[in-house]
Amino acid sequence: MTKIQGELMSNGMPYARIFTIREDMLRLKCRLHELREIEDEAKRKSLKRIEHMKNSIRKYNTNLQHYCNDTKIKALYDLEVYEAQIELDEIKSMINKLKVVNEKEDNSKKDEIIKRIVKDFGLSHEYFIAIGHGDYYRDNF
Repeated sequence: MTKIQGELMSNGMPYARIFTIREDMLRLKCRLHELREIEDEAKRKSLKRIEHMKNSIRKYNTNLQHYCNDTKIKALYDLEVYEAQIELDEIKSMINKLKVVNEKEDNSKKDEIIKRIVKDFGLSHEYFIAIGHGDYYRDNF
């Protein structure tokens, strides 16, 4: 018997009543403990669910960013390729004209074409050496 139980009995409370109160207190403690466990579990589940939702949002956001970046990069790449192809086609066309002019040895037309190539595309002496017209470039520019 505890000190409190002794005092209650000395004040005239029946032992059965003291026992009932003690049992009710133990049950209350047990229920409070269970309630805390349930609250902790609910918090863990809620936190897990919240964390899961955050991860899902991050995942979808990352996927969308990659998609947008890939789309932008692809569009820029396609544009660069398109522009480079146009320049390459123009250079090839001018080189072909230059070859035709070269065969005829029409220097005024040759000068015009070379100057246009140099001006439009900023080509260097090394480039003209590579296509077989380095001496002309060096002598005239």
